[in-house]
Amino acid sequence: MPLVLYNGEERWYAKKEVSELIAPFPFGMKKYAPHLEYLVMDERHDYNHEELTSKLKNLVAILFRLEKSCTKPETQDALVLLKKWLKGAPASLSLAFRTWFRRVKLPRHLPDVELPEFIDLQELENMLAATTTDNWFEQSKEEGRKEGRKEGHKEGEVTLLIRLLEKKFGVLETQTRASFFKLDAETLLKYADRLLAAKTIQEVLKQ
Repeated sequence: MPLVLYNGEERWYAKKEVSELIAPFPFGMKKYAPHLEYLVMDERHDYNHEELTSKLKNLVAILFRLEKSCTKPETQDALVLLKKWLKGAPASLSLAFRTWFRRVKLPRHLPDVELPEFIDLQELENMLAATTTDNWFEQSKEEGRKEGRKEGHKEGEVTLLIRLLEKKFGVLETQTRASFFKLDAETLLKYADRLLAAKTIQEVLKQ
């Protein structure tokens, strides 16, 4: 079964029928175009908090929760369930989650923390408990504020731009939101100018 596991900030907008993604065929050749519809699992927009915490009890739901979590307590709760579900699972599956934590999840929120290459889930749980900040977005945002003050822009301008982007495209990733506070005033103005005409957030943030 063709499957797309998607965690982008805006909703999936591409056609789901492959034939509709191909340029028009010459006359008489259209019947030979490949026809295949794929399933999209849009974790940010198709699954709410209640579904991921109460109704869907599997590893995929836990992965979605971890992807969407912005605070340490949210991540800790999901990690407890993950450890439970991985008991008796193949070693390769446990390794995949540990690697994802080590190389993807934790660097987003703890960029200045040196992480060991081999770390088990219990060590991860201990490490989270030892961190002093519960809201990782606030921690990243404060770092961005310092950079922003150097660039001379006001925090209110950044907050307003984020609110407008989220109204149009949906909730932004924690790391993306925090990064706005590091931008210079000229870049912020450029993004604001693009906002009204843009159909995707990528069109706003392009270099």
